[in-house]
Amino acid sequence: MKAQAYPPSVIRKGAVLYAALYYISDDDKAKVEVTEWIVRSIQKRRNSTSDQRYVNLAQKLDGITWGKRSRKNGDFGWLPSIPSWCLKQFREGGELPFGVYTTRLAALKFAKVSLQEEVQY
Repeated sequence: MKAQAYPPSVIRKGAVLYAALYYISDDDKAKVEVTEWIVRSIQKRRNSTSDQRYVNLAQKLDGITWGKRSRKNGDFGWLPSIPSWCLKQFREGGELPFGVYTTRLAALKFAKVSLQEEVQY
């Protein structure tokens, strides 16, 4: 499937994007997991002279990137140290990263097409 465009007029901090990951289990059944990617920030790169802005995404995983921040009741949020494999970045106004889509349905369609292509070979 073609990468989805994401116009700058729609992008905002806190927007949720989705990616569907598929794998084949030991008993030869295909499994699909949908993960959420949250827009953390939209900003220029450090020490950059161009006006190009970048959208920074973080994968929302309980206990790894998202969780309880303090002993206060209901104090949930982004944890301070996010691993690099949970981060993605793309140019504002460009296409979304490979496999990332604006809706769950589009992400699942991408996983279905990718799985069918893999099974064909």
